[in-house]
Amino acid sequence: MARYEFTTQEQPDGTVAESGDVLDLFARALDVIARIVGLILLGVGFWLALSVIAEGWDLYRRPEGGRIEQVARAINRGSNIDEVLAPRPPVRQAAAQVAGAPRDAAADPVAAELEPAMDAAPAAAQPLTPPLRLSYFGAWFVVLALLAILGQLAMLAIRTGGALVARERRPGRGVVG
Repeated sequence: MARYEFTTQEQPDGTVAESGDVLDLFARALDVIARIVGLILLGVGFWLALSVIAEGWDLYRRPEGGRIEQVARAINRGSNIDEVLAPRPPVRQAAAQVAGAPRDAAADPVAAELEPAMDAAPAAAQPLTPPLRLSYFGAWFVVLALLAILGQLAMLAIRTGGALVARERRPGRGVVG
């Protein structure tokens, strides 16, 4: 069995404390390292929190900004969800337009009646509504979820860093004194 020899040292208040020189030095070194890591965590947490706040404020000021569009394009590129939900012409009309064949009035009498009216209407009179872009709404959801997760990570880093700097024994329970 290993034996450690402890030396007795008299404290300023007159009590005698036993401690090993190597163990005491090691404990102090770990304490300093823990405080340095705590300061680093505090710095990273504050930087991350400020970045999340700045990005959220930027999205508030410019909601049509480029970041949402970039994420929307990436979502659309990966899923093609906008093309799936886009309105398409009927199959019969699309086939006739592709083949270059004239439309058969006998086959589709309703389209034959409406075609002259649609051709006569000026292009400006027809409403140009953009198609529903589900990828844009998905991008907002993804970006806001990422901001919330990053905000939680920032709060966790600040809390843990503060506990390490304050030499708290049980994080979340207040400073043990």
